[in-house]
Amino acid sequence: MMQLSAMLNAFSGFMSSQNFDPHADMIFAVGYSNPGGIQSLNLGLQYTKPIVNPPVFQPFVNISQKIFSTLRIANMSSLVIEEDTHNPYGFRQPHMEVTFAHSPDIYSRTHTLFNASTALVASVQGVNYFLILQPSPALSEQNILGLKAADGRDVLALLSISYNDSTDDSTVANAVKSFFSNLKALAANLGVDRSFIYLNYAAPFQDPISGYGAANKARLQSASLKYDSYGLLQTGVSGGFKLFP
Repeated sequence: MMQLSAMLNAFSGFMSSQNFDPHADMIFAVGYSNPGGIQSLNLGLQYTKPIVNPPVFQPFVNISQKIFSTLRIANMSSLVIEEDTHNPYGFRQPHMEVTFAHSPDIYSRTHTLFNASTALVASVQGVNYFLILQPSPALSEQNILGLKAADGRDVLALLSISYNDSTDDSTVANAVKSFFSNLKALAANLGVDRSFIYLNYAAPFQDPISGYGAANKARLQSASLKYDSYGLLQTGVSGGFKLFP
């Protein structure tokens, strides 16, 4: 627990505006796996310059009691191959995401909520249940997605889950909805809840386009009617989220 607390504090420091490095990004993940009730902590550190051990990541490297590491300077294709080995075919893999603005008070409390929610999936054999925190890009001005420059870097909070048996769908769905309901309430209480939902991480029952804000959604719909008057992009592609109901 002390290791995790130190890592959460390091993530909070990484998110602060005074430590911003435009070349640095990361994925912070805590997980629960069954059988065994195994808990884990994983970091995905990315730096867009060929620099070994950049200073911005030193708070994580210095306190990490790592089991293994694949940190290296590499090309994108090798990283894709590496990631693919961790995502075998044949599993059920739901996602859901919400966004909140950086606040030093939220990270440990978010983990407490996640840790409590693992009890809801403890009966699911073969489950890998991960909470992922991922920074949004820093913005110079508000954009069509409704992200605000004043927030600095928001945090995308994602649950990424894999398991085998479709009979566990409702159990997993209830755990996901319960966790995010509690997280949204926590973020609202701290004044950092945001409506943005990253479309690629959204659950089917979420509405990421409405999360961009009413004015931005209307602007996108207007552009669609002007440049795609036959609605090909709305009706010609199956699945996904559409601008119009």
